[in-house]
Amino acid sequence: MRSSSISSARVLAAAAAVFALTAVADDRFKDNFRYSYNVPASGAKLDLSSFNGGIELIGVDGNTVEVTGTKSAKDASTLAEVKIEGVQEGSLLRVRAVRPGNGERKGCYCGVSFVVRAPKHMELTSVTTSNGSMRVENFESVANLRTSNGAMKLYQLKGRVEARTSNGGVTLDNIDGAVSVVTSNGGVTLENVRGALRAETSNGSIRGRIADTTSGSPVHLSTSNGTVDVRLDATHNNDITVTTSNGSINLRMPDGGNAKILARTSSHESVTTDFPMMIRGTLSKGLLEGSIGSGNGPSIRLETSNGPIRLLRL
Repeated sequence: MRSSSISSARVLAAAAAVFALTAVADDRFKDNFRYSYNVPASGAKLDLSSFNGGIELIGVDGNTVEVTGTKSAKDASTLAEVKIEGVQEGSLLRVRAVRPGNGERKGCYCGVSFVVRAPKHMELTSVTTSNGSMRVENFESVANLRTSNGAMKLYQLKGRVEARTSNGGVTLDNIDGAVSVVTSNGGVTLENVRGALRAETSNGSIRGRIADTTSGSPVHLSTSNGTVDVRLDATHNNDITVTTSNGSINLRMPDGGNAKILARTSSHESVTTDFPMMIRGTLSKGLLEGSIGSGNGPSIRLETSNGPIRLLRL
């Protein structure tokens, strides 16, 4: 009970911090901006950074990057000191919001939000902000994304995706590639994810559908103080690890494969499956160790505490 109270207090504190930032933003001086850049038809890369503001990135046809957004500050003089810099170095376009004092004044009560329409073939080498949400849609290359105190919504992406936030949930919808996502105090929602997947959070659930996997690549889902409820439509010799605490695990998989199974929860909870199993080792209410089919396949490890585990056939 004590640990649960501490976790709740942390979540409330984080929410209060975000609310305070929003309240300040509501009464700021504001100034809109717009810039345009032409980039190569292939090999183009984008490095975008901001602070205290959200980022929206939309992939489009063509070779033009349209950068729009809003600067905000507590007063007119501070607003005038917030700069937007854009530099092109060969195929790389760098766009960044610069704090007053050439980036040295951290507590300026100011921030910048971006809306960017960029060629969908463009590689998002680094997209970062703080105290703001991020939405990225319709890109076909590498994406490295980071924010804090904000949610992430990622749609129609191909290629390697690395996404990290805190105090916010992450939505992955129609993603095709190797994905690594890390958050805290927020859930992870999966829909039509295809490829290798690693998803980690705390104080949040992981739910949704993995449509396909990359052959031999592991699937790793980890949280605390949350449930995991995931449908896996296809497996291709993938090791699968699902861990949580203070939450249940429901994993739905196709029939017909071979795998080694280890499922473990607390003694007062249960492990159940509707797969035909060959039991190995000790069987108890909270422990299942055995194999599906011949057992000469990948490993499936499911572990929680204070919650049931269900391994179900599609």
